[in-house]
Amino acid sequence: RRAQHVYIIDPFEQMLNETKIVFGQNNITAIQNSGTDFPGIPEGSINYLFTFDVFVHLDLEIIEQYLINAKKILHDHGTMFIHYGDKTKYEGAQNIGYAWNSPVEMNKLLKKLGLAVIAENTTCFNNSAFVLVKKGAGELYCPSGTLPLLPKEEYEIIK
Repeated sequence: RRAQHVYIIDPFEQMLNETKIVFGQNNITAIQNSGTDFPGIPEGSINYLFTFDVFVHLDLEIIEQYLINAKKILHDHGTMFIHYGDKTKYEGAQNIGYAWNSPVEMNKLLKKLGLAVIAENTTCFNNSAFVLVKKGAGELYCPSGTLPLLPKEEYEIIK
């Protein structure tokens, strides 16, 4: 609600309309897409991109295309929250609406696309996981989400 501007993107017009009704904000632009694109959003203009309950239903090939397009619109140091299904968990495997994915596969894809994992949680949901990635983090790659963001020496200076 305090964001300067928010884009909501969905292939279904009804979802866009419902979201606008719920939030009723003037700073929201609703965009209908084809599923993996971001029409009308300028490259490099997004600071934070949030997805929830989207990638759980998408095959890895579609997720890859979505992330390629998302990377284009993210600011050079933009961040993206990704919630995805985990078929290696019992409840994820039982959900017939979930596409095949796992933390191992997701991390391989993120590394391939040059998106650095800065935080990850594979245990808070019984059927899925989430990851926070950063664009423009150079060689920083952290599949466990535990890599310190500062060198050890700098942590000692802070103490």
